[in-house]
Order: sequence, then structure tokens, then C-alpha cells
Amino acid sequence: MSRGPGSVAEKVVHHAPCSVLTVRAPKGK
Repeated sequence: MSRGPGSVAEKVVHHAPCSVLTVRAPKGK
């Protein structure tokens, strides 16, 4: 886990779609 300016943006960008995918089709990811 890196602590940088891109880390926060990457986390948010990755968390938004990940959460939606998990809610839309919870397969186990």
C-alpha cells in the first residue's frame, strides 16, 4: 500500500466500480 496522491484517487476509482459490481452481481470478488 503506497501513500501518495495517486493512491487515494486510485482507491476511490477502484472502490466505486468494485462496490457496484459487488452489489449488482456478488460472485465472490
